[in-house]
Amino acid sequence: MRVLVSVLFASTLVAARTAAQSPPAQPTRPVVRPALPAPPADPVVDNWRGTLTSASGTESPIIITIVKKGDGYAGSTNGLNASSESPLKRVTVNGTKLSVEATDDCGETL
Repeated sequence: MRVLVSVLFASTLVAARTAAQSPPAQPTRPVVRPALPAPPADPVVDNWRGTLTSASGTESPIIITIVKKGDGYAGSTNGLNASSESPLKRVTVNGTKLSVEATDDCGETL
């Protein structure tokens, strides 16, 4: 019986010594990843303000509003002595070139 108690005591002493030499367990922390940068703003979508000059030299203020619509763009214009916004007939973007097409009150393309 004395041998058995000595063996149990020795194995308990070895286990305690090994545990004392091991570093204490650190609480696990979730991996924090940096947030993804926001996608760049669409440089086309905005309210564009300017002045149109007719062939006779008359200047008229104009505001062109362009919005993203599905895979393309749409917009409206306000100005040119119009009392309300008029939809743009066509808005196209080709690389760095923006083209808009509008019609006047008589349906003529501008």
